[in-house]
Amino acid sequence: VRRLQEFTRIRRDQAFAPVDLTLVIREALEVSQFRWKDEAMRQGVEQRVVTSFAAVPLVSGDPAELREALTNLILNAVDAMPGGGTLTLATRAEADAVVVTVADTGAGMTDEVKRRLFEPFFTTKGAKGTGLGLSLTFGIVSRHGGQIDVDSAPGRGTQFTLRFPILSPAGGEAPGTARAPVAEDARPARCLVADDEELVREMLSDLLAQAGHAVVAAASGAEAIERFRAEAFDLVLTDLGMAEVNGWQVARACKELRPDVPVLLVTGWGVELSAQELAAHGVDAVLAKPLRVDDLLAAVASFSAKRR
Repeated sequence: VRRLQEFTRIRRDQAFAPVDLTLVIREALEVSQFRWKDEAMRQGVEQRVVTSFAAVPLVSGDPAELREALTNLILNAVDAMPGGGTLTLATRAEADAVVVTVADTGAGMTDEVKRRLFEPFFTTKGAKGTGLGLSLTFGIVSRHGGQIDVDSAPGRGTQFTLRFPILSPAGGEAPGTARAPVAEDARPARCLVADDEELVREMLSDLLAQAGHAVVAAASGAEAIERFRAEAFDLVLTDLGMAEVNGWQVARACKELRPDVPVLLVTGWGVELSAQELAAHGVDAVLAKPLRVDDLLAAVASFSAKRR
């Protein structure tokens, strides 16, 4: 009810700030990875993600709301491709706007569906759909002074195009990304990040680097083990669902080499193990997807503090 109320009125109670839309998209992809990667893998379906990010100016907005809007569009695209397909996300700059496109290779929509697409409670997903996701997205884009268009036809997929006004020089803080603070009782850590999804790997690395940590990224479980064997690290962050050498194998190998180094397992597979079972696998903690940025940084800070 609260979210529907927010959709039906323009909110100005939360101050806008300069926002990098490319970073917002990366975060939305991380939040939704449990659907386009983890669930797809369990079902034997391939959901391919393609990105084309240009250097774009900042916009003025609420990062959390914009992330929610992009996440809704990503999940909508995944739902449109139950048998697999390609999700393409891109950014570009125009004269006075930043343009974001979200496209899928799904079944597409009829003109009637397109006309009603942003109506509250309208859904084509049957009982599992609330009919609010795209309505909320429309409301968020509108609150940011933007516009959203849809291009779709049966049999040729769907593309959403969002346009947001560029932040004016007097529109807020100076451009640049603020560095997230490291907890007072922690210290900057040297982190090994292992994930075979490039987008997720870059996102995790960027977040940790912005928090003051040094990061080494590995594109596979095997590479992670080799890097850990050759270099010193304070903490390991590994995805569970990697091909060939998975997160469990990375954790066990790292613990065999240096038992004192914490290993955090990131997964959307609903892992529920006792502390004893996790220890047997060489895992100190599990971070569940969709991963919250605050939870990630708090976990890293906590384990860094313990190694002081």
